[in-house]
Amino acid sequence: MILFSGSWFEYSGAGMKKLLLSLLFLMMIAVSAEAKTITLSKCDPSGMEEYEKYDFVIDLDNKILKNIKIYNDKAVEKYTQNRKKLGISGAVEKIKINEYKIVYSDSQFVKASQKFLIFENKPDNIQQFDFDIDLKKKILNHTRVQIINGVVVGDGYKIQYECEKSSGGSGAKGVLDKILR
Repeated sequence: MILFSGSWFEYSGAGMKKLLLSLLFLMMIAVSAEAKTITLSKCDPSGMEEYEKYDFVIDLDNKILKNIKIYNDKAVEKYTQNRKKLGISGAVEKIKINEYKIVYSDSQFVKASQKFLIFENKPDNIQQFDFDIDLKKKILNHTRVQIINGVVVGDGYKIQYECEKSSGGSGAKGVLDKILR
């Protein structure tokens, strides 16, 4: 039997087994405590063929909604040509990720919102994006409004996304998957 310099811990066969079992148990708990994320896939609202991927990733731990768009090559070329016609240099990025702040979430609903400047030097010209997400139905309602000089311009637009596939993970593995079914 070995004692660690007057410590109460006893280093023996039985003590070592208890220590190893305790460490193993703690590691299992840590591994099962994954980040709370939900992915809603194939959410292109119009069925357009210009995306290779159009997903929403809901990161509940960091309170961020990510919209991940991957354009196909034909769409990249089309949008790059449109930019050139408008006098904007550079190609359109193939992969585009927009982030929005989650302002509310529970077991069924998530709300995200974000304001973006239209022009960097004009703080009164913004676009506001809002997402209302029903996790059980896998439906996202998206609205965008333009505000110029403090006045809402036009009706904005509203789109409803119906997603085909979802996945999630949480501390209790698969709980969010069950919620989404």
